[in-house]
Amino acid sequence: MSASQPGVQDVEVLARLADRLTSFGRRGPSVLVSTALRTRAAGMLDLAAFLASRRTATYPEIARALDAGVPLELDPEWSVALAKVAALQRDSDAEHGRALRLLDTVTSDDPDVWWLTATLQAALGRGAELLRFLEDRPGTPHADLLRLDVLNPFGPSSLADGSSWRAGLATYFTDHGLAPVQVADGEADSPLDRLTSPLRAGTVRGPLVTVVTTTYRPGPELLGSVRSILAQTWADLELLVVDDASGPDHDALLDRVEAMDPRVRVLRLPENGGTYLARNAALAVAQGVYVTGQDDDDWAHPQRIERQMEPLLRGEARSSIALALRATSDLRLTKPGGRPVAVHQPTFLAERDVLREVGGYLHARKGADRELVERVTQASGRSPHLVELPLSVYRLTASSLSRAEFGPGWAHTSRLALWALADRAHERAVEAGEPFATVVERVAVPQRFAISSTTPRLDVVLVADLLCPKGGRHPLVGPVEALVHAGLRVGLAHVEDARRFARGRASWSEDLLDLVNSRAVDLLAFDDTADVALVLVPDAGMLQTPPPAPVQWHVGELVLLDAFDGRQGADTAPRSAPECHEHARRIFGVEPRWAARTAGTRDWLRVEVPRAGIDEELVPHPVEAASRPRRVPGAGRVVGAVLNGVDPAVLGVLARLTCMGWDVRLLAPPEVVAAARRECPALATAAHAWTDELTVADFVAGLDHITVAAERDLLGHVVEAEALAAGVVPVVGRRRASWPAGLGLSVDAAARSTAAEYARQSATAREHAAAHHGGPGWAAWVANRVRGLKTA
Repeated sequence: MSASQPGVQDVEVLARLADRLTSFGRRGPSVLVSTALRTRAAGMLDLAAFLASRRTATYPEIARALDAGVPLELDPEWSVALAKVAALQRDSDAEHGRALRLLDTVTSDDPDVWWLTATLQAALGRGAELLRFLEDRPGTPHADLLRLDVLNPFGPSSLADGSSWRAGLATYFTDHGLAPVQVADGEADSPLDRLTSPLRAGTVRGPLVTVVTTTYRPGPELLGSVRSILAQTWADLELLVVDDASGPDHDALLDRVEAMDPRVRVLRLPENGGTYLARNAALAVAQGVYVTGQDDDDWAHPQRIERQMEPLLRGEARSSIALALRATSDLRLTKPGGRPVAVHQPTFLAERDVLREVGGYLHARKGADRELVERVTQASGRSPHLVELPLSVYRLTASSLSRAEFGPGWAHTSRLALWALADRAHERAVEAGEPFATVVERVAVPQRFAISSTTPRLDVVLVADLLCPKGGRHPLVGPVEALVHAGLRVGLAHVEDARRFARGRASWSEDLLDLVNSRAVDLLAFDDTADVALVLVPDAGMLQTPPPAPVQWHVGELVLLDAFDGRQGADTAPRSAPECHEHARRIFGVEPRWAARTAGTRDWLRVEVPRAGIDEELVPHPVEAASRPRRVPGAGRVVGAVLNGVDPAVLGVLARLTCMGWDVRLLAPPEVVAAARRECPALATAAHAWTDELTVADFVAGLDHITVAAERDLLGHVVEAEALAAGVVPVVGRRRASWPAGLGLSVDAAARSTAAEYARQSATAREHAAAHHGGPGWAAWVANRVRGLKTA
């Protein structure tokens, strides 16, 4: 295990993470793989190994055994999961070899497992083994492409067969109802640039289509791309080649391109602004009724425009998009975890006037293809027609193979952020009844894709999981707004908490996206640049399974916030404080300090990380007291309780209130409810729910009174703060220490309290929440910290 890929070493943490995964039943292995690939979280290999070895080993131990050829007794289903994570999360020959050895020990009828096995064999140059494998498993996905890679005369295969490969390549396209494709003779250009077809160009007439190709410092690949457009069967074409300020060294090549055909025009831009500003320049002068794109190093099948125009001419759609075959310059077509055929965004073909009406492309350097498709879809109310044919060959370059922004099951945070910000801008435009062209200015393009950017100087950056159920309110919204209102320059950085485990990716918080799009808050990726006075991690436990790469920010101070006190409840996300501490140091490049939300947490941290700096002052829990409605109790009083265990004092209060006919509601995991009912049978009829069914805000909204244990965990503190902010009146037992003096009523006093007394206590509760849990208290805590850093 290298230092750059820290694992999970704490066995208790591994066991609890494993328990969470096994609770998914047969879906557990697929959930682990999806989470591991989507988050690239360090430690997922150890977890997969722990489960595959039946909880006896971590990944370095299994890797050593695999390298030494030592037989292993592993669980088959979890072994497949381990192989997928090893092969696809790290992507190296060594990991590919280990993954293949794991898969060789498993018998599977899953075509996805066959595909991974076959692509690993291809990547490792085991051509003969691959051909035998495909013979035994004729249902392997993309078997025809895998065979082509074995036979490819331009690659490293020892079984290359040029004649069989050429026949197979032609058959691949004819099987899709397209004209056959060949590679012309020659040595000067790459095989991809020499692709050709026997079809005669210009045989199909119709509306003028403008094809836009943008380029920056082009190489000879541009010639091949342009030739493939000029060879289209669609005769009525205009090809606009937009040079994005490449400089005089490239004038000769661009002059050569312009001389290739009268239908070609070269537009030379004075300043470099990126692909999408260049496309907008072409859109402004395009003469075609329809407009589509073509990357400057791709190849278009001669029937591409013809086939994409067919559904439009039939009136079945107003736009279309097509598939592309992905290939390297020497026409290798498969790789582990890759999709050899996929939707190719540059092929999007739509009416020129519609594209202009919606405002053209975002002002971004990358990632705007998908957004424009979504915006046109929203504006027109019709999705593009997907032409399910490989009408292009998309070149996989060295940079794309390095997975700088995409990988198996993974996309760069900045890509995800751009798409989420754009989707939210679409929603807001619809809500406001604004033209879709306003979206272009509304979207806050992430730094990585900005046309121009400067290094931001931020007072505080909160590093957190920004995902939230659609329509839900993220718990950070109030705290972030409080910091903004306090005049602080605030940033957010998203890290999905891998400990949550999910099959798919959830939505980003709409409220937080609005704050970013309004430019009130900056959104940072780990590889952006920034000067940050204070980095706060609101849930330190999420660093148990951290992202693999460190930040590129300059960090003044790092503070890890926590409310864990060592008690493992059913909902407690596993974490080891020492491991989280070390992961934080590696990621942020400074020694972290800890700040606790509860006294119990502070005491626990002093034991777990005794050498770390731990704040004596507790961190206020912020709630938005002003936004909470005032409770008006009904004829029958409703009391709620949060149970983190069997607390006799709380159960005693609830038993007495139940006997008085009060409606008792419990927020607790099922096993705690069962234990409480055994201890206090009076609770047999009490309603109960847990946080996976009911939010804290919804739980509190139905209460007149609240009671909590004297020793609260984080959930108890959160519910207390939310309840007091809503004016819910506490009911206190004999141990008044659980509530501040003057706050709350005894059981007897609550039972006989008048509406006026209730209103007075409700007001007192809200005042207490505003003073101790309101946004100003939290913001002051952060601002004081930032101020201290700036004056130090």
